[in-house]
Amino acid sequence: MNEQDFNSALTKIGRILRETREINTRELFSKLSSAHMRIDRESFAFILGWLARDKKKSVELRGDNMVISEQSSRYEFSFG
Repeated sequence: MNEQDFNSALTKIGRILRETREINTRELFSKLSSAHMRIDRESFAFILGWLARDKKKSVELRGDNMVISEQSSRYEFSFG
């Protein structure tokens, strides 16, 4: 993934997370695919972690799940 792809994915995922309170990885991957974005799971996890850190949210890993939470929202992503 090059820098331009990373920035595009970061922007798109950030927008999707602002628009919804809950989404699973299949839905999120589907939305990214509909935007013609190709992203692998490692890059996806890195971007979610980056967003969480940048927005001062907590990230918790539970097996194949990643949980991103803040005071008013909680997002759980399954990698399995």
